[in-house]
Amino acid sequence: MNIHQLCLLLMICICYGFDEQNEEESVVVELELADYDLMDAYDEIAQTSKDFLLNPMSQNTKIQVEKRRGKLLKLQSSTNREMKNIPLDSMRNWTLLTRSGDFLLPEADFNTLIDFANSIQNLSISAGVHKEGYIQGLKSRRNVAALSNLWSGHQNMYSSHSSAYLPVVSLLHKAYPPNDEGSVESYWEMLCEYKDGYRHAARLWKEVEPLYNMLHEFVRIRIQKYYKIADNYTSIPVYLLGSNFGTDWSAIANIILPHPQLYKEIEEALKGQSVEQIFRLAETSTRELRLGSLGKQFWKKSIFNHSNCELHLFSNCAEKYTEAVTCAKVDLSSYMDIHDAAINIALRNQDYSSLARRDLRFSAVDEALQGLGSMIALDNLPANGFVPKDAWTSFGDETERKNAALLLTAIRTLPKLPYYLLSDVTRLHHLDNQQDNFIQGWWSNRKKWQGVQGNSNTEADFLGDHFISLNKPYLR
Repeated sequence: MNIHQLCLLLMICICYGFDEQNEEESVVVELELADYDLMDAYDEIAQTSKDFLLNPMSQNTKIQVEKRRGKLLKLQSSTNREMKNIPLDSMRNWTLLTRSGDFLLPEADFNTLIDFANSIQNLSISAGVHKEGYIQGLKSRRNVAALSNLWSGHQNMYSSHSSAYLPVVSLLHKAYPPNDEGSVESYWEMLCEYKDGYRHAARLWKEVEPLYNMLHEFVRIRIQKYYKIADNYTSIPVYLLGSNFGTDWSAIANIILPHPQLYKEIEEALKGQSVEQIFRLAETSTRELRLGSLGKQFWKKSIFNHSNCELHLFSNCAEKYTEAVTCAKVDLSSYMDIHDAAINIALRNQDYSSLARRDLRFSAVDEALQGLGSMIALDNLPANGFVPKDAWTSFGDETERKNAALLLTAIRTLPKLPYYLLSDVTRLHHLDNQQDNFIQGWWSNRKKWQGVQGNSNTEADFLGDHFISLNKPYLR
């Protein structure tokens, strides 16, 4: 127990001993105590998650810590429900700690969810799914057969786990009642704090779909011409799009851009940069946005030369810092990823006292703010010296550069939307129609919404998405 908790306990004693009528004050103090317990659990999970990334043999410790946090949150929820006269300005805190999501599942079911997600994570890390060879292969290889074999080889490892997923996704039926919701859909909307979110998302997609279809058609034709593929299909093989799920097409910008000279200039300039240098540039942007720096501990503790190229962030609430772990590879995609991450870190730095509690929800606002990083990164390419200073402002022959910049933004951001929506819609539909073949429905929606296909369209690639293996919603 730290000094803050001791002080809060003393305040509770004072409240009860000298002013028994002041029930609201005692509620505030008890919620703050709950926050400190949750912060300790959050920090422990962050540390064991980092340990597991660096040493997969430590996974058992991580699993036990995650299950222990589940017990804590379930106990807190039960305790909080007995509170009365909750002050209005503490109501949101009370709600977050009381309706805390999947943690309120029956203990055996929660443990099943944790065990399954960790088994998938261990499989992914052991097989090197996010290591430089695989990620960079999808980004940089330009041979259809090689890309097909690379992608399929990694997706096939999930095939033996696909049947185990169906009982896991069905746990959502048990998750919404203890959270005071009437359906999985309303439960996910509650977790995202987005009332009628799926109705709004459907309306948004209806508006965006024509633009996405135009972009998809343009990219499909460019890919067919580049690889000399016969024009006899309307879907794009997902492994030709430069990312694991086809949600970011910026890695194949040299194929997509009608005038690829801009992309070549950027890639050539980025070759001479280190990950740390790009984070320094991103920190300049967070300062200009008045979000502050990334912090001294970030620079002291971060690892920029790991074998895993997925960018991981780990926060410590007690010591108030966030660190990053990623590989040393710098390209256009990682350049934008780093800028997104820098805004994420700067936002976390604003308030670590509530981070563990806020982590119980999925914020559309934070997601939108982080997404600004990519746009800022592209806009700052001239200022950072990666393209000519007048690239975005000059006219004449340089107009093509400006159009290329707009297209880069589109292929980075737009492909995420249909994937996010179909990921949730497919799961919701399956839960409403339990007899459906999940994998068949998954690929049917991938083709319908994203316009992509696999090799056999029986691959259980969705298991490689931790939002799906952990029953999290993508609604934003």
